[in-house]
Amino acid sequence: MKRLLYTPYTGSIVLPKHKIIYNSQNNKVADPIDGTWISVVGFDTLALTVDASLPGSVSGTLSLDGELLNVIGFTDIHATEDSLNLQSLSIATSVNSAGYVSTLTGNLNAIDGRIHFFELTSRGTSTDDIWTQTMLVNKIFIKQ
Repeated sequence: MKRLLYTPYTGSIVLPKHKIIYNSQNNKVADPIDGTWISVVGFDTLALTVDASLPGSVSGTLSLDGELLNVIGFTDIHATEDSLNLQSLSIATSVNSAGYVSTLTGNLNAIDGRIHFFELTSRGTSTDDIWTQTMLVNKIFIKQ
């Protein structure tokens, strides 16, 4: 087994503030992913909009453990016109209150009408510890 060696970075980087480059409310496009989705297990709610000005761009909100989070991602907007049963979808968010990031990747199944996701979460630790925590969970959403 190969080993990875991580060397701590002693400097700091200031990331630029996120700029909103489009308004998804004014550029909606008809897509089966549009709408509100609820988790089949638990109380998570996902509201998604596919944007016409940036083809394949998806934005929305995720209600996770009572916290409302902004999500952004992408989808295959040509899946239905190509008669594909699975439409790919990937979204990401940052859960600042818990200190981790979350990526949900999967598909909308045209046959059962459900979004099937794998959620990968990652949380960094202090620089003294130099390790990270990750978790992979299966999540299924149905349209409300």
